[in-house]
Amino acid sequence: MGKMLTEKLLRGCPGINCIYVLIHRNKDKSVFKRMEENVENSLFNTLRKQQPEFQNRIVAIEGDCSLPNLGISITDRAKLIRDVSIVFHVAATVRFNEKIKSAAAINVQSLKDLIYLSKEMSKLKSFIHVSTAYANCLQNQNEEKFYDPPMNVYKFIDLMESMDEKLLDDITSH
Repeated sequence: MGKMLTEKLLRGCPGINCIYVLIHRNKDKSVFKRMEENVENSLFNTLRKQQPEFQNRIVAIEGDCSLPNLGISITDRAKLIRDVSIVFHVAATVRFNEKIKSAAAINVQSLKDLIYLSKEMSKLKSFIHVSTAYANCLQNQNEEKFYDPPMNVYKFIDLMESMDEKLLDDITSH
């Protein structure tokens, strides 16, 4: 979803100077190599024809949604605080067999951390969060309204941090 959003924003909003994209390093490729491969995707073909230098408006920020404070360096954090005016949070894990501790870090803690980071952004005008498709899967019918969470987010995070990972894995399916 992130690639599609980036392409649409760059193609449809020519006034955007820069899009910062959080990318995690993997064991085989650097963040910058992964960014390079992302912009070579055929999804960007139309944009490439219209704006051959579009990739210069995309800046990779090394980070990881499974780490505290999104795994962002102090330098990059300062840059984001100084420059960003709109935040789109579209990162999530939707694996149904993900370890609960990892899913909580990626889907809950990272959102909380990004909200706190965004509160420091002096130019912030908008914060958009795209939730997972199964956020309200326990509802018989979903309406366009805010639903109360089944558990307080702070208690949930504390629970994930304080419980033994094996015990969490054992009780997850229940």
